[in-house]
Amino acid sequence: MLGNNQFTGTIPKEIGFINGIWQFDMSRNRLEGEIPSTIENWKGAIDIRLYRNELVGKIPHGIGSLMSLLHLQLHENALTGQLPDTLFDLTHMIELTLN
Repeated sequence: MLGNNQFTGTIPKEIGFINGIWQFDMSRNRLEGEIPSTIENWKGAIDIRLYRNELVGKIPHGIGSLMSLLHLQLHENALTGQLPDTLFDLTHMIELTLN
């Protein structure tokens, strides 16, 4: 877990090519830019926490392919656009925070 460490910069797209990610917490940092679409490769992910950063842009459409995802926390960013329809395919989702 890498939350609350004052990291800055963008999340590199290459992060999506790390195998075996099941929990990813970079919350409470100073990350900016967009959420890389490559995170759709984390098929076994159950928990993604990117809240309290300075992320912009849309939620990647491919997040809806993460069928194991239970927790998705994206609140307190500057994300824009419509929610991807694929989010509604995540029938095991327990927590979704976007405010």
